[in-house]
Amino acid sequence: MGEFRSPSSGGATSIPRGVFLLVCSWVLLQAAIPTGTGSEPSRSDGPKRDIPAAADASSFFELLGFGPDWWSAWQKTFSGKRPDAGRVAELVSSFQKIPAGAWELWAAAPDGRGGARDTGPVIAATPGTVRELTVWNLDPALQARFELPPLYDVVVVPDDDSTRVVHFITAHVPDIWFKQAPAGQHVLARGVAWNSGAAAKTSIIGPRILWLPSAPDHALGISADHVRLASAMFDVGELGAVRQADRKPVGQADREAFWEMLRAARRLRGPLPSETRPIDSMTRLLTESAKLAGRAVRLRGSIRRVTRIEVTDAVERRRLGFDHYYQLDMFADLGDAAIRIGSGKRTKGATEPAATPKIVTGMYPVTLCTVDLPSELSRRTGDGSADKIHWAVVVEGYFFKQWRYHSDFIAAFGKDARQVVPLVMATHMAPVPDLPGSRSIASALAVVMVILVAVAAAVVIWMRRRDRAVQERMRRLRNEGA
Repeated sequence: MGEFRSPSSGGATSIPRGVFLLVCSWVLLQAAIPTGTGSEPSRSDGPKRDIPAAADASSFFELLGFGPDWWSAWQKTFSGKRPDAGRVAELVSSFQKIPAGAWELWAAAPDGRGGARDTGPVIAATPGTVRELTVWNLDPALQARFELPPLYDVVVVPDDDSTRVVHFITAHVPDIWFKQAPAGQHVLARGVAWNSGAAAKTSIIGPRILWLPSAPDHALGISADHVRLASAMFDVGELGAVRQADRKPVGQADREAFWEMLRAARRLRGPLPSETRPIDSMTRLLTESAKLAGRAVRLRGSIRRVTRIEVTDAVERRRLGFDHYYQLDMFADLGDAAIRIGSGKRTKGATEPAATPKIVTGMYPVTLCTVDLPSELSRRTGDGSADKIHWAVVVEGYFFKQWRYHSDFIAAFGKDARQVVPLVMATHMAPVPDLPGSRSIASALAVVMVILVAVAAAVVIWMRRRDRAVQERMRRLRNEGA
C-alpha cells in the first residue's frame, strides 16, 4: 500500500512547504488509526467451531465420534510394528475440529489423559531432537477417503532417553524442512500416543510438531531472536503461516501464531538482552516484512490510543493464562523516509476517479499488542481503553507481520481499501523526554497558529478601517443632504 522514496531537498529547506507537509502528515495520521469493529488483530474472520470445548480429551473425542469402542480397538493394535493406517487416517482427519489450545491443556494433565476416563486417548508431549524426516506411506484410497494431505514421520530422540526414538506422525511440518534437513533441531512432539509394545519405540499422532530451536541456524533461517522466542515456547514453525499471511488481517491461518507470540512476549517482558541487535528501521519493517517475522525490534514513537480486547474463547483463556490484552496504536518515527500512499491510478472496474496519492513524512502508524500495560499507561487508562493519549516512548518487542485493517484515511482510496501497518508484540516500553517527530509537528502547528492569528488580526484591522471609511462617507452624505 505504501511506496518509499527519499524526501526532496527542496521540501527540507523550504519552511512554508515543510510546515505544510508536517501539518498534513499529522492530519493524515489521525485518520490512519483503526476504526470500527473488526479492527482488532485477534478477531476471527474464519468459520466458527461447532464442537464445544470439553473438559477432557475422552469427552471431546467422543463428541467427534471416537467413543470407548473405538479406543478399545485402537489399543488392540499395540502389538503391531506400526499404528493401523486406517485408524491413523481417521484420527488425523479429526484434528482440524480440535482447538489448538486443547492439546496443550490435555498434555499438561497429570494423568496423561487430559483428565480422561480409563478408556480413551493418551495425550503425550515429548521434547527431543529430530533425527530424520520421512514420508509416512498411506494407502491412496485412505488418503482420498479422508481428504488428507501427505503424512510425514518425524523421528525424534527424546531429551530424557537417547536410547529410544519416537515416531511423530503428522500432516504438517515446517515448509523449509523440505529444503533443508532438520536433523538436530529441537522439537516438541505432542498428540495421541500409540505404543508398539517395544519399550524403545513409541508413536505419537498429532496435528503439528512444535519447532523450538535451541541455537541459531542460518540455513534454516533461525536467528538468535527466534531462539529466544522458542525458549518461551513459541513454535517457530508457525512463522511460515505468518509470512504467507503478510499484509492481510490476522485470520485462521496465523491466529495460533498470534496467540503464541503474544504469550511468549509476556514471558519475555523486560528490556531486550544487551547482545540483541534489534531492527530499528521502519523502512525495513514496511519493505521487508515477510522476511522479518519473529525478529526483535526497537521503535521510537508516540502512543495515541489504548484499546482493551477481551479473549472470548474459553479454551484460549485457560491455556494462555490471561483473559484480555491491549492493542496500542502508536505513531513511530520514520526518520528521513517518506511514504507515498496510493498509486493515483483508477482501480479496474471503479467508477470514481482515482484518489490523489498522499505523502506521509515524520511518523507512521504501528500496532502494538501487550498483555500488561506499563504503569504510566495503566494509570492513564485505569486498565481500560483510552483515546487522545500522547506518550512518547521507546518500544522493544518482536515483529509479527504487517496486518491490514480499515481506517478513515485509507477509505478515501476506495471502499475496499485497507491500511497496512506493522504489528509488534511489545515486551518493554520506556518513556523518552520528547520525540523529534512530535516536536517538529508541534512546532509546525505552533507556526501555523501564529500565522492564523496574524491573518485574523489583519482581517480584523482591515474590516475596522473599512467600517470607518463607510461611516465617514455616510456622514458626509447626510451633511450634504441637510
